[in-house]
Parts: sequence; C-alpha cells; structure tokens
Amino acid sequence: MIETTATVSVRYMVDDVEAAVEYYTKVLDFEVINSFPPVFADVGRGTLPLLLAARDDPVVRAALAGGSLEGALVRVASTGALERSRQVALEYADRARACLNGAAHYEELEALTRAVVERHG
Repeated sequence: MIETTATVSVRYMVDDVEAAVEYYTKVLDFEVINSFPPVFADVGRGTLPLLLAARDDPVVRAALAGGSLEGALVRVASTGALERSRQVALEYADRARACLNGAAHYEELEALTRAVVERHG
C-alpha cells in the first residue's frame, strides 16, 4: 500500500503512459494510484509515488513543469481525471473524518473537504 503521507513525488516523461504503467506494475511491483491514459498516471511503491506524464503532449508537459495551465486542464478533464480525483479526495476525506469523529477540528475538516470536492471551475 502506498503511504498517503508522502510529500515528494517523482515525475517521468514517457512516450506511452499505458506501457509505462504496465512496466512499473508488472516488472517493478508498483501499485496504480490513478490512471488517466493517455495523458498521465500515478504509480507508487512504499512511500515513492511516481507521476508518469505523456511526453508527446506539450501542453500538459509544460503545465506539469510549472508552466501555464491554459489548455492543459481541458486535456486532463477529457480523460475523466478531475471527476475521479474528486471521488478519491472525497473517499480520503471520509476516512480522515472517521478518524477525527468527535475530535477537535472536525467541523473545519468537513468544511475544507466540501470546499475542495464541490469546487467547480
């Protein structure tokens, strides 16, 4: 299982996201965290998450390198990544809230969860 406390990830530019996912999972025993072919995927092992990004998509590649997001979000959205990410965030927040049941800061976490998950645009 991938540790959710990892604060650093490694980004690789690959020619074929699906082939890279297959290699990392079957040969190197990584787990798939998220997969949004043909644009990008997250895989990981232990506390090492890897972001595999399509090398041949210059708009997404530039955005991942810290450049403009213009056009990149449309490409990513077309893969269904945003909706699936929202669902993953909601599930993670549900587990976090369950750990805080009755504890301090529960209301703040609930409000933050809804703000992130229900954000549009």
